[in-house]
Amino acid sequence: MTHEGEPAFGNGDFPLSHAVLGGVPLHESGGYIVCHVTAEQVPAVADALEPLDGQWLRERYATLTFDACQGTADAEDIACTQAFLPGLKQFHGAAAREGRAVIFTVGQ
Repeated sequence: MTHEGEPAFGNGDFPLSHAVLGGVPLHESGGYIVCHVTAEQVPAVADALEPLDGQWLRERYATLTFDACQGTADAEDIACTQAFLPGLKQFHGAAAREGRAVIFTVGQ
């Protein structure tokens, strides 16, 4: 995930570090990133995501600074991230149940 509010590879502790931008970076160029989380790692990521909720997210955001935002994230940033949390949890949960790896892609 992100560390100190900035997205980067290898930040944070496993398993949450593998939920977003985690695992093995496969590609990073042209404004596009691809990462791979193995099928063996996915259940731990899914288990770590499951108890997270809006309160956890707000508290976590409060501990971070965002250089690109000149300070802390605002309510809109938090709401946007919170809107994606249920889908992220469902996605990793389904992959874990099916014994699948996860490929994370994002355009920058």
